Amino acid sequence: MSKASWKDVERQLRNQPVPAAMRDRESFHADFKARARMVRQDQPAARAERLAGFRWGYAAAAALVAVTIGLALLPFRHPAAGLTLIKSLEIVAPHSGVMIINDPAGGGTILWVTDLGGNANSG
Repeated sequence: MSKASWKDVERQLRNQPVPAAMRDRESFHADFKARARMVRQDQPAARAERLAGFRWGYAAAAALVAVTIGLALLPFRHPAAGLTLIKSLEIVAPHSGVMIINDPAGGGTILWVTDLGGNANSG
């Protein structure tokens, strides 16, 4: 592929003689068809189609790798990820009682503070 500057292109066009009369339609079209047959017109499209297949292949492979890594890391997740446990509790507001109920089957914890904000010494 030649890389000519625009000045070179302009010089070449100026040096070409201008035809005295236009060619007739049939001879121009015949010449055009002959020149068009010399260059394959389907090469860029065929190459793009081949590359599109590779792109889908790479995307499918990347998705498969991501799913495989996700499934491989599944056993290493935190064992208490679904369960909330309270190991230590300090309530500084006045209260009369605290209940902590852990539910391992349901995966939750209930914290019940009674008479929060009230008088803890009353009867």
